[in-house]
Amino acid sequence: MTTRQRRNGTRFAMVVSIAGGAAVVAGGFADGYAQSVALELGAAFLLVAPLVWAERALTSRVRRQISDSVAEALNGASSSAHPDDVTRVRNHLLSRLDGDGSWQAVRPERATFDLVLENGFRRVAVAIKRTPFALDSATVARLRAEAKRDGIPELVVISLTEPTDLARSLASNTPGLVLLDESEALDAWLKQQA
Repeated sequence: MTTRQRRNGTRFAMVVSIAGGAAVVAGGFADGYAQSVALELGAAFLLVAPLVWAERALTSRVRRQISDSVAEALNGASSSAHPDDVTRVRNHLLSRLDGDGSWQAVRPERATFDLVLENGFRRVAVAIKRTPFALDSATVARLRAEAKRDGIPELVVISLTEPTDLARSLASNTPGLVLLDESEALDAWLKQQA
């Protein structure tokens, strides 16, 4: 669920709740049939609004989970980028690093990562991935675990395909994990780190 959809769902629930509360209050001042109708409608609105909001939130969460699981199943073990793509991104990154001078690229100890960047006291693993379908959160979590196991506290994943919402959410909520959509975004990230 996007932030806009979440806001719209919350606004809808608030409007329906306010309408229900207003109907209940109006029913308190009315008599007979009008009072009964106002109280019944107000109670119905007050009961339905949170249920509609919860249903939308749950449906969105399930939809995100399913799309991520489908992407994980379809991608399988084929989450390596094409060698030409890796070479292109690596050359772009190395040319950027040559001009900057504060970072240097080191050959990774494992084939999991394409580069390891060092800046005196910091080590950052860089993984370049192209998946047949959207990059899933399980692949990103696996890469993060392998980086930690290798003693590299930070990981940058450059995804040459669109990542899923759960992969983006995982990256935004995990310290030391950055998920970028393109190599140019890595330039901006390096500028921030300098």
